[in-house]
Order: sequence, then structure tokens, then C-alpha cells
Amino acid sequence: MGQDILESEQVQYTVPPDVWFGAFPTRDYDILADNRVVKKAPRDAEKHFSLVGTTVAPAFETDDFVLAKRSQLVSRFPALESLISMFTPSD
Repeated sequence: MGQDILESEQVQYTVPPDVWFGAFPTRDYDILADNRVVKKAPRDAEKHFSLVGTTVAPAFETDDFVLAKRSQLVSRFPALESLISMFTPSD
């Protein structure tokens, strides 16, 4: 992901069906070798920001929406607890 298409970066990505997804500004966090997430020093919000959107096709249906539960994801992927906690509210 990125805006430098001349360097083979993609400005969009298609998430396959039945896959959880989340996003964060990659220059604001480091993910260490042991999967811990470390927040970097704040940057100037006037110069550094992210524009994020989601397009759903076929049309979004509320009945199909499932919000991830932190406890369930952590129990399945304990090594990723730090990352999962960034994207999910506490249960």
C-alpha cells in the first residue's frame, strides 16, 4: 500500500470475503519482530494524515456485518495481541 505507483505501491487493496481487516498509518507505529506494536513520537497533524475509505460490493447489508471481538481474536492469535488491541475495543 502507498501512493508511489511508480514503485509498484498500490493505492487500494481488495480484501477477500470473510477476512478481518484494519488499517493504521505505518509511519506512526513500529511492529517489532515479536509482534509488539510501539507507537512513535507524534507528528505534525497538519502535514501528516491519512484518508481512509471503504467501498463495499455487492451492497453492504447490516445483517452480514460482524464486529471483531478482541477476546476471540486474541485466543486464536495470541502472538498478535498487541496488534489486535489496536483495532478492537475491549470486550
